[in-house]
Amino acid sequence: MPQRVRLTGAINETLSFSFAIRANESSIPRPDLRAAALTAAQGKIDASAITLYRLHPVEAGRFPGWHIRSIAPRLRDHRPWDVLVPIRASRGGLPAELTASETYAFWADVTVPKGTFAGVYATTIEVLSGGSPFAALDIELTVRPIVLPDESNVPLIADIDHQALFQHHLRFDASTPAFRAEDWGDHPRKNEMDALLMSTLRMLQGHRISPVLPGLAPTARINAAGGLGIDWEHYDSVVEPLLSGRAFFNRVPLRLWPLPAAMAHSGSSASIGNVSAAMTAQYVTQSALHFDQKGWLERCYVIAPSSAPQQVRQFSHSVRQADSRIAVASRAFPQDMSPYGWPDFPHGDFSDAVDIWMPPAQFYDFQIMTEERRKGRRTWMTADRPPFSGSTMIHASSVNTRVLPWQADGLGAQAISIGSVNAWPATSGPSPDDCVRVDPHVLLYPGRAFGLDEPVPSVRLKNLRQGAQDAAYFRLLREHGLEHVVIALRDSLSIYAASDAFRTHFADGRPAGWAEDAQLYDAAREIMADELVRAASPNPAPDSAPSFERTAAWRRFMLATRKLEVRAEGVRARFAGTPTARRVELETGVSIVNRKRSAQSGEIRFGPLPDPWTATTEGEPVSAIAPRNAARATLTAYISQIPICESGVWELPIELSTDDGELLQRTARLAAITAIPTDSPIRVDGDLSDWPPGGANVAADFRLISSSESDLPGNPLSRPSRRTFGFVMRDQENLFVAINCEHDGRREGPTARRKGVQYDDMIPVSDEDLVELLLDPLNGGTRSPGDLYHIVVKRSGADLTEKGIGFDPPCGARAPWSVDWEVATAESSRNWTVEMRLPLKAISPDGHNQTVWGFSVTRWDASRQEFSTWSGAAGNAYDPLSLGNLFLP
Repeated sequence: MPQRVRLTGAINETLSFSFAIRANESSIPRPDLRAAALTAAQGKIDASAITLYRLHPVEAGRFPGWHIRSIAPRLRDHRPWDVLVPIRASRGGLPAELTASETYAFWADVTVPKGTFAGVYATTIEVLSGGSPFAALDIELTVRPIVLPDESNVPLIADIDHQALFQHHLRFDASTPAFRAEDWGDHPRKNEMDALLMSTLRMLQGHRISPVLPGLAPTARINAAGGLGIDWEHYDSVVEPLLSGRAFFNRVPLRLWPLPAAMAHSGSSASIGNVSAAMTAQYVTQSALHFDQKGWLERCYVIAPSSAPQQVRQFSHSVRQADSRIAVASRAFPQDMSPYGWPDFPHGDFSDAVDIWMPPAQFYDFQIMTEERRKGRRTWMTADRPPFSGSTMIHASSVNTRVLPWQADGLGAQAISIGSVNAWPATSGPSPDDCVRVDPHVLLYPGRAFGLDEPVPSVRLKNLRQGAQDAAYFRLLREHGLEHVVIALRDSLSIYAASDAFRTHFADGRPAGWAEDAQLYDAAREIMADELVRAASPNPAPDSAPSFERTAAWRRFMLATRKLEVRAEGVRARFAGTPTARRVELETGVSIVNRKRSAQSGEIRFGPLPDPWTATTEGEPVSAIAPRNAARATLTAYISQIPICESGVWELPIELSTDDGELLQRTARLAAITAIPTDSPIRVDGDLSDWPPGGANVAADFRLISSSESDLPGNPLSRPSRRTFGFVMRDQENLFVAINCEHDGRREGPTARRKGVQYDDMIPVSDEDLVELLLDPLNGGTRSPGDLYHIVVKRSGADLTEKGIGFDPPCGARAPWSVDWEVATAESSRNWTVEMRLPLKAISPDGHNQTVWGFSVTRWDASRQEFSTWSGAAGNAYDPLSLGNLFLP
């Protein structure tokens, strides 16, 4: 274990760290951890301010598409440390013995309570065996003279399923009556249920989360006269302490609360069932009246149960008829998505029916939401996934969770909805692994598995608290007139998010637009604290003479975050010139993102090209790119004929030289093969022994889609675990394609034939291995997947042909493609193969001789969750610009 930990924080801030204990030579019996009070000359912080947990890993399971697109397989964490069990828990806490050669991980929260004096405090966490100390961890805590506010300006709204909470912590046997979700006031276990609910809500609120109970509603009954009677007694007993702040140690009331009218409208209330519109109107009216009498109406909202424009409008009309003061929220969004690649988008102008927009970050448009706020509406953001926003998923890094409040602040979102934090499985006694399999967003785990009568937190909940504390610094800085500090730091750490992360269309995200180094967020927090201390000092240094330390901290931060990004997006090969003086033209698309504080200009060019390539110009000028903006450039080179090599792949050097002297070097991947003519028929049976030895027709050196973070050739992180080879030949009428996929000999995945393919963030997340063939006979580099001919062949032999790709929601036009083709698969102990025959005219009826098509082969290795392409596409295999090139002589 480490010997010393140094922490620095504000008053009313919680600081965290992890440490490990390893018994090297012999086991340690009856271990214990004991924390002493933190002491300083100024005073003392009680030992109860230190909370210790034991860390447990959880099985991450299947990785989502965004993770596969952005994280190389060798960098994935299959068993992240996420479960935090109090060390005093009877199961999963401190073990009876620390086994030799085994590592035990722990987590510590150190809270600086209000009323603490600034200064340097010290304490020790002792490790004991049988009551005798044998090791110690020294802690030094520097408390700054800053009191962090209890809230930021952007609440983090979390849904709690109180029924799941009760079911997974209280044992209801046959002798105990079932509880009612809306009223357990007369239940024999009432006190236990109340205590469990309050402790859970306090835990979340203590982590700066705003918990809500969307499933809680008052008891409603139809009386003898046909009217509606609502009993608010039990509902109020639960809700009033939350909305007055009495339930919480800091006495801060919740700022937002769902009106139970939403349940009545959707017909999900257990007491009312599916009722008439008139009865629903009575329910809404009485709910609004009651909330008004309690003083809660201004903070209430109802969420429309559907995102369809017409249904949102109908819902809003019925609610407003009951009481026009109720805020109607919608998870839909106001903009038309047709221009962004969503064909036949059901757009309708229903903004006047919505008071609060709360779309997922992917569809949160900064400009449009700014305009909606100008019109008097509120805009909340629903946490999504990278690159559109940070994430609370089990697969998210600590930064991906912490960045959420930073992004909301930059986007002008007035709240963040993180969804349910305890969507646990219905089965009794689920483990953390079970919970993550059902919903990877859970932030709490049932405590029963650890002998506890309340849930345990996750590491991700702690990371989210870090982000919320960062946002509390934002609030404090603004109150001291230092908003420019917030903006400078925020615009450095989070350049873009939400719909600004679109690349070619709404489904194609750019690389994550925020810093991925956790130390940079800690550095930003240090800078914010230093600026606050300086502003509060009675004799601050004048701005004209900033301290060396302050200047150095800012400079280090800016140098680490403010950079230029250069990425080659694809190389298209086309014939140019006359038939007698024909040459091959290579067109390379390059994107440049400016993360720096000032506009950047310069020149983009090819580096030294190998013979016989020749660049058409010395370079292309890059006009000034404003901060946080991007530009595209096109470089052109030529060669006398289609090049040939063993793998069909060349690396072309690219250089960007800026006007201030910076030189950035990258590579563009040219993938090009030739369909060798043959007069001998190819037998399509999956057996590739009748194919001649490969040469110019071999597609090899596949690259992982997640290799987009590095353009360095030969980077081991960019290569899949198992090799794939593609081969092409042609006769006068057909294109023949063979694909050879290495595997380790075990049957992996299901053996059933499933024809369809599901995509998650443009990754074919099938349960079985498959390969895809992508063809663009126009070779136009149009950027739309709707222009591709798409063939899928699974290892089981199931196949699919279509024009366009079957994404959900749709992206680009898609239609069935009926083609008279042959396909066969075969399998041996070392590989599985695909062989196919495609009529050339079915792909390009207007000509298929002496031309170049866009072409690529992809492979999904299901057991290893690896998606690789021959073209080397970065992030998006279905961008026609990023395909390889197929020459048809």
